[in-house]
Amino acid sequence: MHNSKGVGFRNVPSQEATLSYQWKPGPDWERLREIEQKIAAGESWSATEVIELARRTHKGLGLDAEVAQCADRDSQVAFVVEARKRIREGSRRLGELLIAVEAMVEDDEQDAAEARIREFLKVEVVPFYLEIAENELAELRD
Repeated sequence: MHNSKGVGFRNVPSQEATLSYQWKPGPDWERLREIEQKIAAGESWSATEVIELARRTHKGLGLDAEVAQCADRDSQVAFVVEARKRIREGSRRLGELLIAVEAMVEDDEQDAAEARIREFLKVEVVPFYLEIAENELAELRD
């Protein structure tokens, strides 16, 4: 979406965009959601799959490698819960940020928009969401 001033606000980067982190969410995030639902419903889930998901996704979620070890069922549940929390909360924060920044830019409050993005960058932990916010900040400065 572009506002009247030509500044682009995207919920996700275009497919052509190259993330400096070189990692993008995909089916793994969806699979984490499905496993979280199974855990909440008391259904069975594959420990091996959670271990593999943890190994593939921990960096992209800003989690330490030791968290991704998932040695037992309790640590696997803890990983899935924390991963989903980071995805859910980061996504919500990013959406709120983009809406607020767009409104600020439309109201000619460029400095406030930049400050709002910088505040987001201080608290967000998911590299993918950080990358999107950094791209928006760069667009505001152009």
